[in-house]
Amino acid sequence: MIMKNDAEERERVRMLWIRTHMPFATSMATIALFCILKIAGETDTYALLFAASMFFFVGFMAKTREWFGVDGFVAVMCATAAILWGLQRIGWL
Repeated sequence: MIMKNDAEERERVRMLWIRTHMPFATSMATIALFCILKIAGETDTYALLFAASMFFFVGFMAKTREWFGVDGFVAVMCATAAILWGLQRIGWL
């Protein structure tokens, strides 16, 4: 049986891990996407644009998890997906 304090301690440890490791993960995702797009033959501008969007998206996910917890994170990601799907559906994306 998990005690409430154990769950709170695990959450605290997870948040500490997110705060310490997500800047590195965000940077690596950005650099990897830039390299992949350059290898695929895209222009510098296109690769930088999408690498920057990757940087902001991964940072957004990390901060959302930190600010709102697990349930809030899932709700925000679902809402974001629904909004983007709707924009794509009407032709704005």
